[in-house]
Amino acid sequence: MDERELTELFRNLGADDPAGWARSQLEEGLPQLARFLFLRQAWKLVVKPDDSGWITAARQIDASRPGVAFVQPLSVYWPMALLRTTLRLSYV
Repeated sequence: MDERELTELFRNLGADDPAGWARSQLEEGLPQLARFLFLRQAWKLVVKPDDSGWITAARQIDASRPGVAFVQPLSVYWPMALLRTTLRLSYV
């Protein structure tokens, strides 16, 4: 993928500085596309300051099952089977 195509991909994904991301990946050899996709998804999981709905959800988590507090919110975005395989969890 050349710089023009990579810049367009970053632009389509919503990057603020698509040319900068693309140039960094190609010139510095950094996996910026992977980094951008991870960060974009991570920010979607950040609880907004005025959102207290997470408190109710956290109270319903079974404390006897370690890791569930981490995996349950992720399961909204990724299929549970994928999470089990990726995170190697047997108790979820």
